[in-house]
Amino acid sequence: MNGHFTIGELGAKTYFLGTASVLGLVFWFIAGDDLLSPLASFLKWQAQTLLPMVLLLLSHISLHQNAYFDQLPPWIKLIVSGLVGALLFSPIALLIDYLPALPTSSDQVALLRALANEWLAVTPPIVLVWLAMNLPWIRGFRLIKVGETKTEDRQTTPASEHKSASRQSVFLELLPRNIQAPLIYLKAELHYISVTTTKGKALVLYNLKDAIKELDPELGSQCHRSYWVNFSHIECFSKTGREGKITLSNGTHIPVSRRYRDYFAKFPTESCTAEPP
Repeated sequence: MNGHFTIGELGAKTYFLGTASVLGLVFWFIAGDDLLSPLASFLKWQAQTLLPMVLLLLSHISLHQNAYFDQLPPWIKLIVSGLVGALLFSPIALLIDYLPALPTSSDQVALLRALANEWLAVTPPIVLVWLAMNLPWIRGFRLIKVGETKTEDRQTTPASEHKSASRQSVFLELLPRNIQAPLIYLKAELHYISVTTTKGKALVLYNLKDAIKELDPELGSQCHRSYWVNFSHIECFSKTGREGKITLSNGTHIPVSRRYRDYFAKFPTESCTAEPP
């Protein structure tokens, strides 16, 4: 497998929302709901799988705005975002399942007890499914298109591939307006990319390779399987054994894989320490 899944045109959004929809279909087929019509029952199960998936994705992206969360190990990040997503979905699940039998607003204790029970019921399956769906990325696998070669096997991407249709940088439009500014670097984060600009950082649900294809090759280059850097923000390059490291204008140190080391060796080395922290 070489760290990749060859699965055609499937993207991250399609993978997560499509899988959630399929799970809803399976649950509807197995469990159904005798009190509802087949269509109403189908829509109910779709809501119970698609809504938590959307909340999980939004929770994970939002939490990445926090510097402390951004430094956590991948498994811990997913558990935290899973717990937050389950917490947000609990009142929705309660409404979907028990709306006709919900306690009245005057009975606040019973309402809170019902909400707590619902959270305890939905949290384990939501978190487990969330972890299972992210397992391929944690294990180092990536989604690629059929016939596509491994990104790290090429030192540079031909300019003709990038300029063939003057593509618009769609992923840049997903950034919050307050950080839309010149790029410094991109980093693959599971099925997201962490986008760092001169005004801040944000996480977007996007494929790193697709984002690189949308950028002018004269602006920057991939330096590692998980990183792209802007040439104008490279302060210096230093060799570290068989690989290397780049120091950027914001003080960040970016790894350079062995396949890209000679290409980036043309950048200044005088101001770099032999082993950046």
